Amino acid sequence: MGKLEKYSSYKDSGVEWLGEIPEHWDLKPIKYLKKNIKNAFVDGPFGSSLKTEHFIQDGQVYVVESGFITTGKFKYKDFKTITEKHFKTIERSSCTENDVIIAKIGANYGMAGELPKLDKKSVVSGNSLKITLDNKIILNSVFVKLLESVKRLGGYNGIVNISAQPALSLGTLNNLRLPLPPREEQIKMALLAAISGENILFIGPPGTGKSVLSRRITNVFSNVDYFEYLLTKFTTPEELFGPISIKELENDKFHRNIEGYLTDSEIVFLDEVFKANSAILNSLLTIMNERIYHNGYQKENIRTKIVIGASNELPREEYELDALYDRFLFREKINYIENTKLLFNIIEEIPIILENEKIKKQEIESLNNLVNTIVISDSIIEKIIKIKEKIQERFGNFELISDRRIVKVIKVLKIAALSSGRNKLVVFDLLLLNYLFWKNEENIQEIREIIKDEILDIGFLNIEKLNSLYEKWNTHFNSFFKEQKKDDEGNLCYFDINKNITLDKKGSIHIKDSMGHYIFYKGFREHVKISLELGKFDHGYIDSGIRTLDKKIVWKYEFSPVEVVSNFNNILEGYEKLTIEGIHEPIMIDSFEEYFKYYKKNKVEYISLFKEILKNITFEMEKVKSIYNDLILKREYLISEENNILWIPRKDLIDIKNSINIKISEVEKLNLSYSTLVFDLEKAING
Repeated sequence: MGKLEKYSSYKDSGVEWLGEIPEHWDLKPIKYLKKNIKNAFVDGPFGSSLKTEHFIQDGQVYVVESGFITTGKFKYKDFKTITEKHFKTIERSSCTENDVIIAKIGANYGMAGELPKLDKKSVVSGNSLKITLDNKIILNSVFVKLLESVKRLGGYNGIVNISAQPALSLGTLNNLRLPLPPREEQIKMALLAAISGENILFIGPPGTGKSVLSRRITNVFSNVDYFEYLLTKFTTPEELFGPISIKELENDKFHRNIEGYLTDSEIVFLDEVFKANSAILNSLLTIMNERIYHNGYQKENIRTKIVIGASNELPREEYELDALYDRFLFREKINYIENTKLLFNIIEEIPIILENEKIKKQEIESLNNLVNTIVISDSIIEKIIKIKEKIQERFGNFELISDRRIVKVIKVLKIAALSSGRNKLVVFDLLLLNYLFWKNEENIQEIREIIKDEILDIGFLNIEKLNSLYEKWNTHFNSFFKEQKKDDEGNLCYFDINKNITLDKKGSIHIKDSMGHYIFYKGFREHVKISLELGKFDHGYIDSGIRTLDKKIVWKYEFSPVEVVSNFNNILEGYEKLTIEGIHEPIMIDSFEEYFKYYKKNKVEYISLFKEILKNITFEMEKVKSIYNDLILKREYLISEENNILWIPRKDLIDIKNSINIKISEVEKLNLSYSTLVFDLEKAING
């Protein structure tokens, strides 16, 4: 199986049918996905526990068979029924709305479906299994699609029993391991937003766990009030902000009773937030920005600390909606996994948080009071400004980053550092800008690359520029020797065996075979075994040689016939067959001394030019070394167990680590190129 989705790094899952999975994913058996209740994962009644004679007309309990799942058709008239009395004997196998039913036996084994709401109690049949999932970990719809993929990819092959008809057992399914992509990004960003007192928006299709996520965030904090609502164009202000006080109306005053409603809650989740009407939008703008609610003639300071918004899509370009959108400092895109082989979207399980371990309100207040003690170096500020400038240079007003947003971003970065146990920002904190510096989802990836590049590079000392400079100096240096390999007529120049210059590789001192390969040079004085089958000539000797593949020069001086040792077949003129080891390539002029000697040029006139190039190259090599050292330090900080980069999602850290390793490799290659050029320059200068 191929990789599931494009990530920077993968690992072996250890599961044959699954193959590689992204490095930051987990593998968990199905038994860890079920809800923590009795009989959460059970099979249907065995044998005599549920037989044909137990079925009656118009019984009080439905029997859910696998056929309903495999066909997707739940028709009341097709249900078999049993009595309430018999149901109590097999109640272990009961199933209710939202349970997932899995076909256990037959050709459709492993197929699954979600049980709809029925008008009677129900129990699964013997050919089915039932699982009640923990929806904090995995959504029903996702689990169903995942099981479909497991079967399609052969994940059941090793566990299905095919002795009679194909069948799955509860025990083997319990231990079937499934890949779980974490939702660290969403979890961490929502939590950081809550601590910072900023609003966060999740954009994504239905069924991606946006509401589940907001509820889980609430559970991290101690003694907070939570308010949740699904907005439509018909939602009224009373539903969000409370009813109008009749008593106050009698006194000609407009006032809402807000207790228990949105403004009386510290954490608010608004689903489909952009579907709100104008009356609600106007109130939300001041609530989200100023934490003020206009309750009639009164301005009330509200308890709301964070608004978590969710939407299937970004707002259209309407002033009111755009203004509301701007109030969300954090923005996160949530999608299904794009690969059609494994369509799942799971929120990682986290341990239950005890009350004494939850974040206290006073702790958050303390963090916010200490935020101004955090140091932001000039280099960090410069990078933030540069990232902003690059984004707006690239996208203009389509990705406008306001000064107000910059101020809020800096506060969030300080909170992130402070809550990580640091008193200063580090460059990797800027990875949080991935969630703070975009407006249009189609630009997310390009903006992430801009941020990453600025984190990795040292200002203008970027690798691409230095590589371009190297090419420039290398070309400039070699341009002086453009004629080195040619004579006055443009023919290439070579050395012969005795290191004498020959201008034409087709000169008389060369011998070639009938295939045009230059094999022999007259004048060799080293031995080699050559085998000849005599043809035109039947006597004589060979005073000749070849250059082998390993660059050794060999020859033969002896009466024919002689023995052959070779892996190349060539026919020598005058002989029917010749086999030799190696192919000769004429030797090119590679010595500066020989070049100047041959062309009778004065080396001195070039030395000053070479020295100037060497000076520039040496200077730029120091820049290369600077970049290399910086990248090494960054890598060491990343892999350190004490890096304290608490809020950056693991996926982002893996991506930046891999990018650093790639950059280090590029710098090492660049340094080698520079070093080679320096060597050539010094050779040309010093002789």
